[in-house]
Amino acid sequence: MELTRLTDNERKFAEDNHRLIYSFLSSKGYSIEDYYNIVVFGYLKAIQVYSKRADLQEKYKFSVIAWKYMQSEIGNHFRTETAQKRATEESLLSLDADNDDTENLYNMVGGKSAESNIMENAAVQDILSKLTETQKEIVCMKAEGYNNTEICTLIELPQSSFYKEMTRIKKTLNSRR
Repeated sequence: MELTRLTDNERKFAEDNHRLIYSFLSSKGYSIEDYYNIVVFGYLKAIQVYSKRADLQEKYKFSVIAWKYMQSEIGNHFRTETAQKRATEESLLSLDADNDDTENLYNMVGGKSAESNIMENAAVQDILSKLTETQKEIVCMKAEGYNNTEICTLIELPQSSFYKEMTRIKKTLNSRR
């Protein structure tokens, strides 16, 4: 859900219930300084949804909806933070390296012979040459541990297109066997 400008009634409602943000942070053990700017967006989304949906107003107190939305924002924050950490960690396969790069495309894992590593590098280069830029991005992000939803979001690719690309990638890999 995308936030829009609050109406006057929504703004008044937000002011009247603002204490819920502090209650939520306190009960979950989150620092106000560190997490207020994260959960406030969930709180504001909850206000907009709650004000527009009579069915929610009949079934639930606003605090229940607000807590769910704030918890969702915290979850999104931690998923994003985890993805960023994952992106900075070294992975075994670097699909964004250039052919001219002096760095090995395939980082060595102990116990392999020089010949074996050369053959693996050649195979990886051959596969990479058959992939589109989008496919290379997908493979790289998969190697870094991103899940499908994260990849679609980060490279702004509709899920239907993502799955078509994954099918093409698998066909390319299977053609190498």
